[in-house]
Amino acid sequence: MVPRAPFDFTLSISPSSLTVKKGEAARFTWSVSYSDPIYQGTTFTWDISGLDPSMKVNVGRGTLTIGTSDATPPGSYTFTFMLSAKGVTRFVTATLIVEALFDYSISISPPSQTVNIGEKTSYTITANLISGTAQPVSLTLSGLPTDISYSFSSASGIPSFVSTLTLDAKTFSSPGTYTLKITGVWWRTYKKRYSNPYS
Repeated sequence: MVPRAPFDFTLSISPSSLTVKKGEAARFTWSVSYSDPIYQGTTFTWDISGLDPSMKVNVGRGTLTIGTSDATPPGSYTFTFMLSAKGVTRFVTATLIVEALFDYSISISPPSQTVNIGEKTSYTITANLISGTAQPVSLTLSGLPTDISYSFSSASGIPSFVSTLTLDAKTFSSPGTYTLKITGVWWRTYKKRYSNPYS
């Protein structure tokens, strides 16, 4: 009779590093190799360390899912995943990188201006990156009467960027006070900033 090898196993995980956006879930796969095929089907207990308390972990057959949330701080987390059975413990390490969501701000300067009929004036629009990987943002303007024309030096850009808004009252015929609304549009968010009354 050929003696059986003592119970043992090796543990592996894939991929070794994974990047997700804040609020998303990361899915790793793990596998074991036994010292002898007879040990196939062994029941393991698992443990994991190195993750933020805001993360939720789910371990399935060959899968390891780590869910992040709005409360998860962006950063790099090198974690240790362990399996134990029959007095034997093996562990592997992997890295989960959590990226901040893209966010930006929009400001307008000066906050208020007066222009005479037939003249031009301009504002400086600033889009600043707050967090995450910058994405293209488009600028739109509303609140002007139809007989005032306008143009952006850059109608879109990747924050941080600056655009000059020029207003032309050449054909303006309705004196009054108007509040301008500048809207920054990304496919997932809208940022609005208002000037003080323009007259």
